Amino acid sequence: MRTRVSHPRGALLTCVLALLLLACDDGATKRLDAGPDADPDADLDAGPDADADADTPEPDDHLRLAGGVTISKISLFQSVEVPFWRDGDPFAPAPVVVVPGRGLRVVVWVAPGVGAPASATLRVTAVRAGIPTHLDRIVTLPAGMDPADPGTAVFLDVPADHVAAGLALSVRLLDGTAAPVPEDQAHPARAGSLTAPLPVDVDPGRPPVLLILIPVRYTRNGNTYLPDTSEAQLRLYRELLEATYPGAFELVLHDELAWSDPFTLLGNFDFGDLNDELVDLKRDEGEPPESYYYALVAPASSFSSYCGGSCVTGQSYELSNPASWDYRVGGGMGFAGESSAWTMVHELGHIFGRAHTGCDVSLDDRDYPYEGGWLGSWGLDPRSGTWIDPGETADFMGYCDPTWVSDYTWNGLHERIVALDQLYPPLPPGLPPPERTGVPVRPVHVNLDDGAWRAGRTILLQDHPGRTVRVVVDGVALEVPAVFQSGGRAFTLALPADLDPAGLWLPEYTCVQFNSNLPAKRVDGL
Repeated sequence: MRTRVSHPRGALLTCVLALLLLACDDGATKRLDAGPDADPDADLDAGPDADADADTPEPDDHLRLAGGVTISKISLFQSVEVPFWRDGDPFAPAPVVVVPGRGLRVVVWVAPGVGAPASATLRVTAVRAGIPTHLDRIVTLPAGMDPADPGTAVFLDVPADHVAAGLALSVRLLDGTAAPVPEDQAHPARAGSLTAPLPVDVDPGRPPVLLILIPVRYTRNGNTYLPDTSEAQLRLYRELLEATYPGAFELVLHDELAWSDPFTLLGNFDFGDLNDELVDLKRDEGEPPESYYYALVAPASSFSSYCGGSCVTGQSYELSNPASWDYRVGGGMGFAGESSAWTMVHELGHIFGRAHTGCDVSLDDRDYPYEGGWLGSWGLDPRSGTWIDPGETADFMGYCDPTWVSDYTWNGLHERIVALDQLYPPLPPGLPPPERTGVPVRPVHVNLDDGAWRAGRTILLQDHPGRTVRVVVDGVALEVPAVFQSGGRAFTLALPADLDPAGLWLPEYTCVQFNSNLPAKRVDGL
């Protein structure tokens, strides 16, 4: 079993995420727009005036609601927009998941009228277990706000420690010169009262995803190359994952993996063969089935040396079935900088079951709801607090720049995290993991780029619904389960263990030949 260098699980990076550059892409540049009401000196009061007794009458200043203004719309933002309240009609349930333990931006659109003040105090009261905590921010009220653009609205950021299951919000605009308004009296400058706050559907939280990063020591033409695994680069990976996935991750650095496969005929690093090896490695090392293996590769001295124009920067298995634990592997560029981090985000998306969304690449996900693979609603980069314009940004499961996560992909990623939680619930202390059961099969790794295939070791196949491939073994035709890597240039099929793979023929891929020498030449030191 391969051991990790000086980093036992959980010791390297345990990160709470804001929980996919792409196969032929090299990064993204985000639109930076802080919004017209950004105020670095804004008053943010996280709790000194918190009322520990919800039955105590509110002081007059809490009830001095601004006149001449109407709250017309409220959205919540983490990395994507969560429609929350509009024209007095709350959305129930929330159509986009809210992740616990992360900051929550409350964005408020206001329609000013006669007598509206130039500025007001935006108060968001976070109510948990009946206890309100008042958060204040002084905001300027512009003459008009575009209901389709959060950059024109006013907002307040709720701290991460307030965002948990059972959260409810009251939102109001206050004016110290206005007359008090009773809490039980409706008013256009208030949405949700302290006695009847608006509930926020916060997810209960899930165990972190175990992501094992494998640095590849790549030897080519007498030179050896290693990816950047510096603390700064690992922090960059962590921060981008925090910003684009709706869950928690545990990042662990694995031992180096020696590799010397030649480039493909098109001049690309051969991720197909590498990912085949990662499948075998993951099985052999006995990591938890819910873990993910991701290889970091720097196949040249720099990214520009490797990719002068178009090139393959990453590849992974695309898993429609969350139970396919043995194919939960992939890899991508490991150069310094954000480009490699976006490759990781994209390739992990495939392993999480996400397909291409159609922007500058085929539309593999026929359910993607937004034309051209673009975002369908505004996003927010929690790293900088800047807005992401859907008219200028594509979902990261496409190939366009710049990229961000759409609400559709955000929800899809969350569904996979929930599925893993249900498949692999935490075990009581001291209880061994359940024995793996299934049908004995021989995995056959097929690489269309070099026209070769090789047979792996016998495994127990669990339920693998999805694609199949037609094979002929000793004159008998079969349809066998197959899991494809992103790009469709490599896949692994499950051959019944009682059949001899030496007699295998693939009618749909006549260029593929058996190569019994591949295991010996592909990996150094294994």
